[in-house]
Amino acid sequence: MGKILFTGTTPSMCKLSGELVSQPLITLKPVDDMTLVDKAIQYLTITDWIIFTSQFTVTIFFDRLKALQWDHRSHAVKMASIGQTTSDRLLRQGVKIDLQPEIESSTGLVKAFKEHVESPKHILIPRSDRALTVLPDGLKTMGHNVSTVVVYSNQLPPKTTPYDLTEFDRVVFTAPSTVINFHQVYGDFPDTLFYYVQGEETAKELAQWIDSAHFEQISR
Repeated sequence: MGKILFTGTTPSMCKLSGELVSQPLITLKPVDDMTLVDKAIQYLTITDWIIFTSQFTVTIFFDRLKALQWDHRSHAVKMASIGQTTSDRLLRQGVKIDLQPEIESSTGLVKAFKEHVESPKHILIPRSDRALTVLPDGLKTMGHNVSTVVVYSNQLPPKTTPYDLTEFDRVVFTAPSTVINFHQVYGDFPDTLFYYVQGEETAKELAQWIDSAHFEQISR
């Protein structure tokens, strides 16, 4: 089967067959100063939608809601999720999502809002410090009032030691930042490897580095 290098934080979710070696190329940490997050929560009384783009934003944001003793059930805020993994994490918080796109991507979310939600709406997007602007920009062009708030930082783990890539035949990237950080650690994308990417935005990032014939997009 060969060895697979998994660059994300949840190797248990990898469905590929083979010997899986975990080397997280991202480390996620809640922001030290929650002032802006708390301010965003204060405005939830006039917020129509919250969009969650990862399971990590769900965990961190709801931890903060609990710390502030804010009960989302007492307000008519609708919840949107980028995909099934994020929806499952919301379900653990007792939240049944109101909208999930058919295609798990920022573009898919924009399309879903265009088809199912009339503008203008007040929308909050909790996200990482390295989040792309595809989603908020797309929603703004539709006439929505969009606010974003950084709830966690996304960094390369310190003292990441490179593996000998000749021992591997496949690599899995779970986010655009894993692609960027792989290049920082390894300096190149060997054509002896085949690459799998999770998510449309990850595929777009990798396409800037290698030919699309050398990678395949897979579900999360």
